[in-house]
Amino acid sequence: MKHIYIASPYSGTPTEMNNRYFEILLITAQLMSLYPEHNIYSPIVHSHPIAGIIGNQTDHEFWVSRCVETIRRMDELWIVKMDGWDQSRGIRVEKTEARQLHKPIYFIDSLTLNKTGQ
Repeated sequence: MKHIYIASPYSGTPTEMNNRYFEILLITAQLMSLYPEHNIYSPIVHSHPIAGIIGNQTDHEFWVSRCVETIRRMDELWIVKMDGWDQSRGIRVEKTEARQLHKPIYFIDSLTLNKTGQ
């Protein structure tokens, strides 16, 4: 079983963050159904509710440090091409870390869920 890290944009206004959370929640659920042989992990799906409780949704450094550590434990990085993905500084950090660790990086179309290589 491969462990897959799902990278997606998150930062923005509270409304944007909430909308992105629900979008990646649905995409992650669909990916889990499409790839039952993999352990699919989305830090946004896991952390959005927790960030709301502890009140630090916008503490980029707090969350990125956890994301980088998690990528080190994963087998692959899948970047979801949803609105804002190509401008996300979080995705830039996650992609850089995965490259430094020689982890495969794939892209997921947010509408079709088609997976393509680098």
